[in-house]
Amino acid sequence: MEIKNLIEISISEEHYKNLEEVKSCFDYSEEFDVKANYMRKSMGDLPMQIIVHLQNIPLKDLVNWGVEGFVGGSAALAGKETYSLLKSGIKKIYQKFKDCSLTILCGERWYQLSKNGKIKLTHPFDKSFEFGEKTVDEFFDYIVPINLNDDNEWKECLLEEVVEKFIDYRGKTPKKTSSGIPLITAKIVKDGRILTPTEFIAPEDYDSWMTRGLPQVDDVILTTEAPLGEIALLKDKNVALAQRIIAMRCKSDVAVGSFLKYYFQDGVGKKELESRSSGTTVFGIKASVLKKTPVFLPPLEEQKAIAEVLSSLDDKIDLLYRQNQTLEKLAETHFRHLFIDNAQDDWVEGKLGDLTLIGSGKGLSRDNFLENGLYPVLGANGVIGRTNKFLIDERLIYTGRVGTLGNIFISNGKVWLSDNTLILRPKNHKYFFFVYFFMKNQNFLSQNVGSTQPLIRQSDVKNLDLAIPPDSKIIECNEIFESSFAKIEANIEQIKNLEKTRDQLLPKFMSGEMRIN
Repeated sequence: MEIKNLIEISISEEHYKNLEEVKSCFDYSEEFDVKANYMRKSMGDLPMQIIVHLQNIPLKDLVNWGVEGFVGGSAALAGKETYSLLKSGIKKIYQKFKDCSLTILCGERWYQLSKNGKIKLTHPFDKSFEFGEKTVDEFFDYIVPINLNDDNEWKECLLEEVVEKFIDYRGKTPKKTSSGIPLITAKIVKDGRILTPTEFIAPEDYDSWMTRGLPQVDDVILTTEAPLGEIALLKDKNVALAQRIIAMRCKSDVAVGSFLKYYFQDGVGKKELESRSSGTTVFGIKASVLKKTPVFLPPLEEQKAIAEVLSSLDDKIDLLYRQNQTLEKLAETHFRHLFIDNAQDDWVEGKLGDLTLIGSGKGLSRDNFLENGLYPVLGANGVIGRTNKFLIDERLIYTGRVGTLGNIFISNGKVWLSDNTLILRPKNHKYFFFVYFFMKNQNFLSQNVGSTQPLIRQSDVKNLDLAIPPDSKIIECNEIFESSFAKIEANIEQIKNLEKTRDQLLPKFMSGEMRIN
């Protein structure tokens, strides 16, 4: 019987006298063999084995503890349930013995339970392996062994054994146009979704460009570089693939594309990719290395069931996003009709700076970027990370100052706005949506003064010409826009709740902790 995952836990010898207390930290139930008296399932051995090693405890104590199957001074546990019981046991050991030196061996790495209750890597010190500190829950979610070999259990495969076709256009650069067939680029694959494409190729160039394979609905789209690891499912085959994108088509009798997408969205799959990345300033993964990446799969029917549950949440999220896009488009159409297409000659000629204050964001050191930070960090293209600091706590408008130009956003609440952004604070709330939609109807590429990368100056934005309508007209429309954006905000709150539910379920499904029959 092959054992692919081995975990050992060592407790410092000063706790020998507390052996009974240590034992009491592990819960038993009627499901377990009382004679064995230690987390050994009566149904017999399973391929996954967890080893608990109580350092230098006399062999007779292990025997008296009732553990079957030991080698040297190690006690072997078997069974699916041992995993969660071991996790809760470690938490209880920490609560009882906060001065306890507890180390965990998993694979070839040693981890230490610190006095602050967090687990950190102690050996080997591999700079390319970013582990940091994790709670006990986070640690077990991270190293969960999910490769049981039974037909009804999870199996470990290489990605090339799961995917029948890889479509890779790295090394080629298409000729881009302002309209035509949408081009899927790495920058629009984000948070499990493909955003609205902003680049295209001409229909007459499609056949000559797409010579390495044509995408199909439900292909898994993965970014291989800058950034690495963003993933989504293709919903429309009438697209072209750009560089830094690989499309993967699963073998129908082995894996479900939507499940594979969720696997790489989860922390375990992400770490598998990140640990195989290479590069100095930009991290990426070679195609040959990607194909050898391990993936863990439950039975096919369970993959479908898991993907169905998670997809139902994502479908609701997508619906709310589309509703918000529709609401905003209607509001912008109304703005254009009143203030652009039907502008009056007697309106006051002015500058954008007459209606709004304009400033820049502030740089944030890399040390302050935290994966699970409290507040979003906003850049020229939207969210670029999270942090526990906030720069601003108010409703405002922002856009890109350098790098990406022309995207206009509304922020409401505690955020950090990077120094790549321009911040607009209307001088009166009645001007808020007038300024917002005015900005959305500007061509900022024509304002570009950058040489090596796109750049707009704060002064140039302040001096944009505009015709200012009477306050009564602005106030009337602002009330309509406020109503539309109140619905948008309500939808955003629903999206956050649905995403929270999905993100709580995702690691449980991907670790095998939560099963679907």
